[in-house]
Formats: sequence, C-alpha cells, structure tokens
Amino acid sequence: MEAEVERYLISRLCQFIDLLSRGYTFILLVNHPAAGAALCVALFLLSPWAGAAALAGNAAATLVTLAVLKVDPGTVRYGVFGGNGLFVGLAWAPLIAGNVFSLPFLLAAAALCALLTYLWQKTMLDRLNMPALIVPFLAVTWLGLPLIRFLGARLGQAVLAAPSWWLPAEEAASRRVPGPFMDMFHGLGYLFYQDSMLIGLVVFFCWFVAGWKTALTAATAGAGVWTALWASGWTAGGDMGRTWIVINGVLAALLLGLFLRPSAGATAYSLGGAALAAWLSSMVVRFGRTDMATSVVPFVSVVLAFLSLTGLRHARDEAGWILRRVPLDEVTVPRGGWCPGRGVRGS
Repeated sequence: MEAEVERYLISRLCQFIDLLSRGYTFILLVNHPAAGAALCVALFLLSPWAGAAALAGNAAATLVTLAVLKVDPGTVRYGVFGGNGLFVGLAWAPLIAGNVFSLPFLLAAAALCALLTYLWQKTMLDRLNMPALIVPFLAVTWLGLPLIRFLGARLGQAVLAAPSWWLPAEEAASRRVPGPFMDMFHGLGYLFYQDSMLIGLVVFFCWFVAGWKTALTAATAGAGVWTALWASGWTAGGDMGRTWIVINGVLAALLLGLFLRPSAGATAYSLGGAALAAWLSSMVVRFGRTDMATSVVPFVSVVLAFLSLTGLRHARDEAGWILRRVPLDEVTVPRGGWCPGRGVRGS
C-alpha cells in the first residue's frame, strides 16, 4: 500500500514538473520539457531572483488551472496557462528581489492570469481557433501596473543584472557574432526580461528541438527584418529600440508561418505581418516605450489580426482558400515527458 502511494506521489510530481517545463517555451511554439528545462536553468544562472519569480508565477498559474479551474492536464500540457503566469513572475521579479513580501501579490496576479487564460480558451480558442499567446499576461500587467509602482515605491525593488562571470562572454560574442543575430539573441533575452544573449542562444536550442524548419524560419525572418532596417538607415531608439523592432518582426513571421498551412501565399502573408509588426514596433520606440509589456504588443496584435482575416471554418478551407489555418494542437504538439509509466493524461 505504501509503495503504491509512493509511486502515485512520484507520478504526480513528475507530471507537475512536466507541465511547468512546457510553460517556459509556449510562446516560442516549442512543446518539449527539455527545452523548458534549459530555459529555466538559464534564467536561474542569469538571475536567481528572476528564475525564482518565473517559477513561482508558472507554478501558481498551473496549480490554479488544475486544482481550481479543473482543466484537463492534457490541455495544460500546451503550456499557455503556466507560460502566462511565468511572464507575470518575470514582470514582478524586481519587486520580489527588493522585498519578498511582494510574493503574495505575484501569486495573486498569476492566479488571475490563469483565470483570464481559461476564459480566452473557452471563448476565442474554442470558437474561433484564436490562440491566447500572452494576451492574459499583458492584461494583468497593465491592470496591475499602478499596484506594481506603488509596491515598488513602498517596499522597494532591485535592479537585476547579469552576473559578472558572464559579461566577458557577452563582450567577446558582440565582436564576433553578426549584427542581425546579436539583435535577435538580445531581443529574445528582452522577451524574458533579461539583457543577455544567453537566453537567445537557449531559445535557438529550443527551436532546434522543435525542428530545423522552425529555427530556419526564425533566423531568416530575423535577418530579413534587420537587413530592411539597416537598408532604411533606421537608428532611432538605439540598440534596444532596434532590437525590439527585430524581435517583433521575428515572432510575427514565426507565429504566422507556423499557424498557416505552407503555401506561397502563406509565406508572403507571414512576411507582410513581420513588416507591419516591425513598423508598429518602430512607432512604439519613437514614443520612448521600451518596457516589455508594451514592446511586445505589435507582434501580438498583428498575429491575432492577421489570423482573424484567414479562413475560420473548414468549409472555407475546402473551397480552396490559399491561407489555411492550422489548429493549435497541430502547431505545438506535446513531445517528450518526465512522467514514468503511462505519463500525462490526455497525451
């Protein structure tokens, strides 16, 4: 009897770790626990506070989704619930580093994020096949911004910087890595609130785990967007401004490219979305906004808008539309797992 209980508890723990690891890379459309574990380790190496806050937000959102909202683990396995909570944790990390008494507010924000994600899944995803992406995180962050500023003024907050042992590697890489890729690596770091190309390198590892096609699409899109900026002489906003422009273009091209059936029309459509996301990002930079919660709005809004203009019903696909949508469960197929035996229900 005790052995059965022990096996049951171990199985549940492995299942929970498996679900958490998938939340780290859901926005990259990579659904593999090894990729999530690599990103988790990278966050802890660059900033233990950021790593801990991200893990706390991820765990809180996942627990609320499973225990309170009673969502099937097979659905949670796509990572969107824990992933949105993870980004909430990263947004709150400076407050947690300044004063751990901010932790209950972080957990409450992550729980609210899980609820918003659940409501989106029941409405927009089920009815229109529109992915939530990081919309719940953005909503919670904007709503909670006054509270974050208030707590930062009252309880204090810390500046999270990369460790000194990593800085020589950053400097050496900046002299050797071509400009387009440096911008992309740093942009992917900013996406996870880290001013370091280490995150970008790990993200490329995650994309290669997902498949060479995904990595090649991201690299090509990033190089194309950066080249267009370089050719037009864009320099406003400095390095950070240019980096946000590149990453918005990269993610717009990547997500649209993977959410549409391969075709010449889909390729042109994705590149058009990347160009529009980059232009909108340049407008955001011109207004001096380079915080993460605002800087990612261009790619999120462009992806959702462009997907809404494609075929929403199977009847339209059968009629021969060039742009055909791919269901979410085909875009990000759960792979691998930490669970022994039968694994996660719904897998």
